[in-house]
Amino acid sequence: MERGESKTLTYSFNYLALVIVILVIIIVIFYVYVRKNSNPLVVKNQLFEVERVKHEGVKGFKVRIGFENIKEHELDKLKVIFRMPAYLQVKDESFSLTEPKHVLKGDSQYKLVWDFKRFEKGDTRLLGFNLVNQKGILGDIRLPDLELEVKLNGKTRKYYQSFPVIKG
Repeated sequence: MERGESKTLTYSFNYLALVIVILVIIIVIFYVYVRKNSNPLVVKNQLFEVERVKHEGVKGFKVRIGFENIKEHELDKLKVIFRMPAYLQVKDESFSLTEPKHVLKGDSQYKLVWDFKRFEKGDTRLLGFNLVNQKGILGDIRLPDLELEVKLNGKTRKYYQSFPVIKG
C-alpha cells in the first residue's frame, strides 16, 4: 500500500462455537449443582478427643456421625458404610447408640455397615464409637469417605461425605 491509500478489512466471528461452549459449561454446572443438592440427608461427622502420644503418634480418637432426613417423605432403605484402615480397631463396647449390622474385615481396611429401613422425614440417627491405633503408626490418619446408599422409589443412589485429616 502506498501513502494515502486505505483498505477495509472485514472480520467475522463464528458465534455458534461460543454458544456451544457456554451451553456445555452451563449444563456441567447445573449437573454438579443438582447432584450436590439432591442428597436427602444432612450429614455431620466429627472426630474429637484425639489422644496423641509423643513417640507413637495418634493413639486413639472418637468418631461421631449424625444424619437426618430433611427432604424426602420416606426413604425405603438407608445404608451407612464407614471404612477405616486395618491398623485402626474399634474399642470394645464403644458404640454409643447403634451397633453396626455388619463388620467386614479385609487386608487393608475394615468396613462397618449400618442398615436402616423406612427412614422417614425428620428421623435422626447418631452413630458414635472409639477408634484405637493398635500399631502405633506415626503420621497423619486419613479416613476414607463415608458412603451413604439411599434407596428411594426403587432407585439406589450413593452419596459421599469426607472426614477431616487427623494430624499425627
